[in-house]
Amino acid sequence: MTELLHTPRRPAPPDQEPPAEVRLLRGDAIRPEPISWLWNGWLARGKLHVLAGAPGTGKSTIAFALAAAITAGRNWPDGTRAPHGNVLIWSGEDDPADTILPRLLAAGADPRRVHIVAGTDHGGGASAIRSFGRHGCAAR
Repeated sequence: MTELLHTPRRPAPPDQEPPAEVRLLRGDAIRPEPISWLWNGWLARGKLHVLAGAPGTGKSTIAFALAAAITAGRNWPDGTRAPHGNVLIWSGEDDPADTILPRLLAAGADPRRVHIVAGTDHGGGASAIRSFGRHGCAAR
């Protein structure tokens, strides 16, 4: 069981959401666990991985190739078999219809297993759905 260190906070006014608080977890309350690998030594299952680099250096090409390997159950670049599964893509730069899906298809992805974040739903019907514009910002 883990212990959280907690300092009481002031209550928020009734018309406001309570402020977020930081919760600390002491190191001795953590039980080490092994990493569950999606691709052994390269991609950990359930973790965030970031591809960073200068424009035009192949970040999207690598990401789409990895997504294709997973959605089609093909081989990783080292020849080992990728698990067959779904992928989630969140891009604030490229359009799904004219860039993302065509590139995924060219890489051999199964589009039935590709899910692309299209925007956010703020409740209240279609008028409350915000799509993502360039740079991942929700457009109103």
